[in-house]
Amino acid sequence: MKRKVGISSLVIMFFFCTGSFTNGDELLQAGKLEEKGYIEESAKYYRAWLYSHQNDPRFLETLHHYVKIEPDPTRLITEIKKLIPMVSEVKERMKLLKQLAVLEELLGLIDEAQYHYQMAYNTVPESEDFSSLFSSARLLYELGEHEKAEKQARILLEKCREGEMLLKAKALLLHIYFALQNTEKVYELLSSINLQEREELLSPEVLISVYNIAINLGEEEVAAEAKKLLKELFPASPEYAITLEGSWEADIEAYPSLSRLLSNAITPSGETEEKESSGRVRIQIGSFLKQENAELMVREAKKAGLSMEIVTSNHDGKTYYRVVTPVMSQDSVNEQTILLKEKGFESFLLFLD
Repeated sequence: MKRKVGISSLVIMFFFCTGSFTNGDELLQAGKLEEKGYIEESAKYYRAWLYSHQNDPRFLETLHHYVKIEPDPTRLITEIKKLIPMVSEVKERMKLLKQLAVLEELLGLIDEAQYHYQMAYNTVPESEDFSSLFSSARLLYELGEHEKAEKQARILLEKCREGEMLLKAKALLLHIYFALQNTEKVYELLSSINLQEREELLSPEVLISVYNIAINLGEEEVAAEAKKLLKELFPASPEYAITLEGSWEADIEAYPSLSRLLSNAITPSGETEEKESSGRVRIQIGSFLKQENAELMVREAKKAGLSMEIVTSNHDGKTYYRVVTPVMSQDSVNEQTILLKEKGFESFLLFLD
């Protein structure tokens, strides 16, 4: 299979083929094939080299490069499982476990994804990788393991005293306590969620959770406020589209997640968008009424090694500042989504005309 190779890949191939990567026929051949654009064939040679050079100082760098270019996600899941035991550095194992879990979740392998998110957190618990713990708790909830999900979510509640993760933990616990029919806890948590938080701390998944729980409790004012904020802060989000569809009003069994929301691309008009209508997409990680908040998120993304842009859009007479990736093809979406989740950024697709 031939696929276009980007500049960064060419730079890496130059390093592989002309720098320190001069030993090992498989590595040299992999570099030549990738440089020519034969990604599937080059991946085979990288795999062969990795399995026979686990003590080589180039092993980790080659492994991360292989994970980045492997075109078959099912094959990648299998290979990461085999390669993880070969990695001695615990933080690198944690990173690979998280990549594995993200891939499994995107492919609908929820049991496996939950297990590996939990393993990623447990590998280096002092690293406070709260995004992995949150993902584990979220998937436990979806699997119906409500008591286990509650235990993990409460760890987040205790350790995250402020910030976006605290709000996400509360939103997840709303779902859990509703499922456990603990109405007292539901009302207690609902009243503790401040919808007037700084807008950079609010996320679509928190707002749609509050909206759905409030609807089910008959708290119309709270639901209206959550819907209003979704419209103001995230007018192009699938979550806002959900509030426009009455059939979703009573559905709180599934915690909102990227893979679930993107299984069908939903537009704010309430209609399913044909993904094949355009090969060009962006991934959005934030939308703000204040330009300075958008600029702050771009700076935070840059610190994490991510390239983001600010684009403006107008809705109901208001200007929104969206933080988005550069335009990309749909073939690149899975790789970019995994990278964003690894860095702790929630995201959703914007399909371009």
